[in-house]
Amino acid sequence: MTEGSRLDRSMRLVLVVNRFPTLSETGIFNKAQGLRTAGWDVQVVAHGRSADAPLLDPGETAPPVRYALVSRGRARSAHAALLALWHPSRAWNTWRAIRERASLPEALRTWSLALPLIDLQADIIHFESSGLAVTYLAALPYLRPARLIASCRGSAEKVTPIVDGGRRELLVRSLEAMDRVHCVSRDMLEHLAGYGFPRERLFVIHPAVDAERRWLPVPRNPPADGRLRVVAVGRLHWVKGLDTLLQALRDLLREGLDVRVDLVGTGPERERLAFLAHTFGIHERVHFLGAHGPDGVRSAIGSADVFVLTSLSEGLNNATLEAMAMEIPVVVSAVGGMPEAVTDGCEGFLVPPGDATALASRLCELARNPALRSTMGKNGRRRVQASFDLSPQVASFLNVYRELLGRASSS
Repeated sequence: MTEGSRLDRSMRLVLVVNRFPTLSETGIFNKAQGLRTAGWDVQVVAHGRSADAPLLDPGETAPPVRYALVSRGRARSAHAALLALWHPSRAWNTWRAIRERASLPEALRTWSLALPLIDLQADIIHFESSGLAVTYLAALPYLRPARLIASCRGSAEKVTPIVDGGRRELLVRSLEAMDRVHCVSRDMLEHLAGYGFPRERLFVIHPAVDAERRWLPVPRNPPADGRLRVVAVGRLHWVKGLDTLLQALRDLLREGLDVRVDLVGTGPERERLAFLAHTFGIHERVHFLGAHGPDGVRSAIGSADVFVLTSLSEGLNNATLEAMAMEIPVVVSAVGGMPEAVTDGCEGFLVPPGDATALASRLCELARNPALRSTMGKNGRRRVQASFDLSPQVASFLNVYRELLGRASSS
């Protein structure tokens, strides 16, 4: 039996998430599935229940995931009190350590945050977003001897510190408390290195999709009506830059092209985007499809001719990888880690964020060249199979976790 196998049998990994499972973070769901299937003890600590579970199809082989729910305020304190009754010695030792450093109100808050995680007796605690690491900042010292990891995915590191002046300091302090920091792209690693983080504590594991079972190509036939079908998938939020897509659609229609846009997702920008479509006189060509599970997303992407991502900021977008796996050509903003997945002119096109003219030009090129769409689609699937498939991603996380436990066993 290898050292890795011995560690696998005894390791408990706790994934800390906001809600679980959610359509916007299917990558976390897939990773938890893969790790449990590999035989690891994976627990999930969620800050709330998700209404998305009925839309997700984990498949027949998916192991059950235990939920250790952490709510807020009085409910969280009540939860901690129940755990204290269940494990009084552990709870008292944690409380005494916290109270030595904090005022009573702050100690109560920190204790109620820390105790549910301490109670799970994790070997590794992985905060699946840096925002969650910030939430637990005061509790982090009391989670030892567990090894701590945080994932950095995009907006929390590149957008929130800009719109919230005090956030950067909290982010830096939280990440400094981690043993390792996971970056979804090389671009993110460079961004964090700019904060002064030692590079040896940063590591890159790209998002991944199940290209061999779930995101398979569908038969491609030219649309009978000659219309170009464009799909965008994601939360309807200002950072997704979807007004750029509507502007590009308006310009394409003015040029006489027959184009339809499907928007898959929900969010706070729904009304504004609908109003903008009416203002541009293109509302009959824009279809708001709402939230869909994987089957609905696969159907929407599979019926499209082109996938578009117009984000102003992005880590590395999963939906783009899903479209590429299905042999759909992509036109995406050249932001964040997107150039690490898409080579301009090969799997699709990169365009400057917010540039409706460039987006319209590339969509026009694809509309008039079905052969190019086909070639780019096939290139995209090969790229995903080579660099963004789920199995190697899970194996990469396993290697990082084993490395951390190796450090733990020798210290």
